[in-house]
Amino acid sequence: ATMRGGVLLVFVLATVCTMAFGGHIKKTAVENRCLSGRKHTMCRYKAQTAIRTCKDIVDVQSPSSRKVMLHLHNEYRDKIASGKIKGWPQAANMRQMSWDYFSEAVALRWVQQCKPGHDDCRPTQTFHNVGQNWGSEAFDTEFPTSNGTFAGWIEEINSVKRPTSLLKKFRDGNWRHFTQVIWANSDSLGCGEIHALDGGLKATIVTCNYGPTGNFMDKKMYLMGEPCSQCPEGTACKPNSAYPHLCAKPTDDIEPVDIPADPGFLENHLGIIKDCEEGHNGECKITYYNVDLPTWCNTTQ
Repeated sequence: ATMRGGVLLVFVLATVCTMAFGGHIKKTAVENRCLSGRKHTMCRYKAQTAIRTCKDIVDVQSPSSRKVMLHLHNEYRDKIASGKIKGWPQAANMRQMSWDYFSEAVALRWVQQCKPGHDDCRPTQTFHNVGQNWGSEAFDTEFPTSNGTFAGWIEEINSVKRPTSLLKKFRDGNWRHFTQVIWANSDSLGCGEIHALDGGLKATIVTCNYGPTGNFMDKKMYLMGEPCSQCPEGTACKPNSAYPHLCAKPTDDIEPVDIPADPGFLENHLGIIKDCEEGHNGECKITYYNVDLPTWCNTTQ
């Protein structure tokens, strides 16, 4: 935690990944995606309105705040890809990010727990390895915007003394939030954002989940070269886009919208069923690939 101009800033080290999953991961056995003994965030935790020192927890994510956070990520990734960031080579395969509502739902559930750090198990239908950034900022007079949290993440660039070396072979350091933001293959973003009263301060707390995860030890953050010269299949740069140096899918420019109030939305579109089957407690059952996994909820026996 640091104080900056009377503002409390807290950042938690972003998740660093190694290849922890041995062998083939069955897509219909999603429980295998969590390390032994860990349960999915959506089943392990309840949505909270007050917990520990946090009072009056409110979900403040909205269509406009989704657009802002997505834009902040893509704008900065475009700057990196184009070589506009001093000392950083151009990126040949930097993906444009799009919004993922399932990742948002999981990120929100975790950020509602109002504690620094990372949850243990956050895979989605699409990604079995999901990265995560966490940050908090608090004022005594008003709730901060999430822009300050994002700015704190990318300020970690100042800790990187040899960009080219880190690009070729990622290693751990005090730059994990920054490196997750610019990890080329991470093309999915979903963030939870809350306001809470914390020790007399008005806090904005943000968790962003990234799919697929970045920060893989010994892997390349991105490929150096002419922007878009090595775009993954099915993606290409769009000269008239707001992010002309990013490898985009045809649907990547669709702006995020609000999640409909229809209680069936999460079930129908995200695979979440809010009630556990008889014999289980917790809040949810997760359905992946049309396979129900009630074991993701704690058994009552």
